[in-house]
Amino acid sequence: MTFNTRENGPAEAEAIAAALAIVKEASWKIDRHAPLLPKEFWNYLYIPAVELLLVPTINRRNENRFAVNRATREARSDALVVAAGGASTVARQVFVTIALWGVESTAWFGPHMPWCSLDGIMWLIADADGGIDDEPSFILNAGRVREGFAPWKSIEDRIRGLDAATAIINAAIGGY
Repeated sequence: MTFNTRENGPAEAEAIAAALAIVKEASWKIDRHAPLLPKEFWNYLYIPAVELLLVPTINRRNENRFAVNRATREARSDALVVAAGGASTVARQVFVTIALWGVESTAWFGPHMPWCSLDGIMWLIADADGGIDDEPSFILNAGRVREGFAPWKSIEDRIRGLDAATAIINAAIGGY
């Protein structure tokens, strides 16, 4: 996240709202009494039950990747970097970069896009327009972030799920 300035304030608020919408859909709980991270990571949200850092940002280019990588090492947790921004297919699109912590290194995937199944399960799926269509999908439910196979059954189902997730996030952002 950048420092909140008059220019960045609305975009940062959108990124935070999008991150909180994902938390709600995944049935995760942010613990306000969780152990504190070092001061430089205070703007990250921490969900200790699933060992996850949530990093809202207005920066889609992963310029904060070094800092997030350090945070995953210190917290021994995975991270979702949630960026709100434009996309070629919709006016507003949220992109999520996934960092899975491991003992030896942190594996990075994405950016991915939120997708919602008919039964309300939120996933992160590869952005076909972003040249990473061969990456795994990730299921977000009450447990830890887990890799999975593409959850849609057809192109129409893929589009429906993307639209459903966009509607959920836009409602959280208070937008269109």
